[in-house]
Amino acid sequence: MIARIALVLTVGALAGCAQLTGNAPAASATNRGAAAHVDENLARLRALDVFTVGRLIVEVSAAASSCSGPCPGAEAAVNRAQLRSAVRLAQLADTAERAAASPLPDACAQPAVDANLATLAALRIVRISGLVVTPPANNPQCNDTPCPTDVAAAAAATCARAGRLAAIAAAATGL
Repeated sequence: MIARIALVLTVGALAGCAQLTGNAPAASATNRGAAAHVDENLARLRALDVFTVGRLIVEVSAAASSCSGPCPGAEAAVNRAQLRSAVRLAQLADTAERAAASPLPDACAQPAVDANLATLAALRIVRISGLVVTPPANNPQCNDTPCPTDVAAAAAATCARAGRLAAIAAAATGL
């Protein structure tokens, strides 16, 4: 079994520095478009304001990446991995935008949030670091601390995000 490692490449490498050459599956315009729009697709996920989105994950074999940068002769394999990751990112962004429009109920409990975050992280498309949480605002009417209504409003906003997270995780399973 070939050992596999995940390389987290900067978005710049995918968007501008890497060329899609060799045997990369760039035959379709859709694939080439996905590779050209990595920054845009990451921004689409971030704009949903549901979970914290990190870098794109690109998985290549240890043999192809044991040098500093792609090993000589492994450029085509690295390019294929970059393209595959870019296509999966585009699919995730499309899926997440559709799913976020229909939040799932009863997803606010921390175990449910943790499970949904783990589901998205297990896809190994992007780094996921947590649900976006709305902190309660301080209120001058409550001595510059959050009033109970502020706490309730913040909890409701966070719970709404958890519902969108649950919908995204359910829809993204299998990507």
